[in-house]
Amino acid sequence: MDEIETSNSSRRFPLWIPDLSNERAIDTAWIEIPSDFADKGLAKISLPEKYILKIPHIENHGNLCIDGDPGPLSGCSPEERIEQIIDLFYSSFIEPWSRGDLDDHFAKEAMNYWAIHYSRYLTSTQPVVKIYTTDHKVDLPRVYKSPYIESIRIVIAGNDSSIRNRYVNAISCGSNISSVMVCEIPISFPFTPETWPKNLKDIQRLIKAKLGSIDADKYLESVGRKKRSIHKIVVFRAADCSFGYLLPDGPALKIKKGYSNKSFPSKRLIPLKVERLDVSWTTGRDQHPEYLDRQQKHALIIGAGALGSPVAEQLAKSGIGKLTLVDGDTLNSANIGRHTLGADSIGFYKVERLAESIAVRWVSCDAHGFSMSIQQWLKNHTLRNIDIILDLTGEPSVRLIVNQERKKYKVNLLIGWMEPYAASAHACILPTDNFWITDNIDRLNSLNVVDWPNEVIVNEPACSSSFQCYTSASASHAVALITEAALDVIDLKVVHPIVRHWIRGQNYLDKCYPGLKLKQWASFARDYDGIITEFDFE
Repeated sequence: MDEIETSNSSRRFPLWIPDLSNERAIDTAWIEIPSDFADKGLAKISLPEKYILKIPHIENHGNLCIDGDPGPLSGCSPEERIEQIIDLFYSSFIEPWSRGDLDDHFAKEAMNYWAIHYSRYLTSTQPVVKIYTTDHKVDLPRVYKSPYIESIRIVIAGNDSSIRNRYVNAISCGSNISSVMVCEIPISFPFTPETWPKNLKDIQRLIKAKLGSIDADKYLESVGRKKRSIHKIVVFRAADCSFGYLLPDGPALKIKKGYSNKSFPSKRLIPLKVERLDVSWTTGRDQHPEYLDRQQKHALIIGAGALGSPVAEQLAKSGIGKLTLVDGDTLNSANIGRHTLGADSIGFYKVERLAESIAVRWVSCDAHGFSMSIQQWLKNHTLRNIDIILDLTGEPSVRLIVNQERKKYKVNLLIGWMEPYAASAHACILPTDNFWITDNIDRLNSLNVVDWPNEVIVNEPACSSSFQCYTSASASHAVALITEAALDVIDLKVVHPIVRHWIRGQNYLDKCYPGLKLKQWASFARDYDGIITEFDFE
């Protein structure tokens, strides 16, 4: 068909549209081919913007969101690419639309269309731009006050919980915090463009239906009046998505311009973006139901060095509710290449800075650092409420102290360590009634896969301390092994004492130091680049 003139360098060609019933009629559509189409550009199909939110899969600016141009790296010629996108336009869009097969797609992708809707109302002067929810789900309608971070115009909605408060502290960065009144209402199905509330009367009707007339009237009491001291927000929460509204006539937004403040009244109903901050979403995107149970777990990590610090972060990301970190060392310049902390933490206690970092970045984890030895920590604390101990120090004295203390309190133990060059890593899991030291024997050396010559332990110049040689990248295998083992204990997947090994093969050993050989019991790993295996601890 005849080319359509455009104001840019792309080329547009209209597409033939078959006759459709009146309620499904489409008057035009076109394919747009960019000037760099042959080399790197992608062709796309568009429809008039009047169809946005009327027909599924039409996004901002009328672009059609379907599988289309396979791109110049597909091996197809430009002609074949155009043929493919046109074929898909008819087979994946026109035909299913004409049959009614796309009618439920507004509900399947509800948040995509809600994003288009609220973006049309978004301005630089509206008092609230986004709502974060910190509760996993809402079973009953409720009204409560929530923090409002004025400088960034964000509301943190949810029960008055420690997680919500930690999020406020992490996000506010010292900004002024006031309150909004939130009405949170569960709904059975997500809103679609046809069903979402269009005006204040629709909102009021839904609130009264869910809250009851008396409670609804109390909540809506000042809506529509000239003076109101607090913003009022409604959040409709379906199983997988939420829809927010800022009600009109709240306090004016004040913005400083020059030497004066300018007020911007809130006079209209404004749809708002709602994002989840509950642990089921932030740590597992609802795919890992065990994350809710992990929120009730408390892990004690002894040692916050090159192994302990990334393991602590991984456990925080995995939904562990509380971490206690014990380590008496400060961070020095030689540490930063292998530690999760960087140059800005040199000279500070490792655990204090690490706990602060975790508390800000992964708010669902309540992390506390104690810059002392485990002996000192045990003088004022017990293992009574600990679910798992992770000894990641590699120190015999720590293993002995923990072994003795666990005879008083039944606590799961994981001892994790790496061998030089990270040529092997080990995670020994000891459930509550199993002990590392029996008959006065410390078994660590017998579990190593190599008899290491003294020369591989490097002494620091002008210092009595020594260290093993390995890189942060090679240590990542150990971090994964130990973190996954700890989570298996926390998730109650391990009931017998076991030890897991990550073992590098002979080629890796040859690169690290001449003459290294695997012990006989580990020789099965000789021909592999790396292998994970598991044995009974006994």
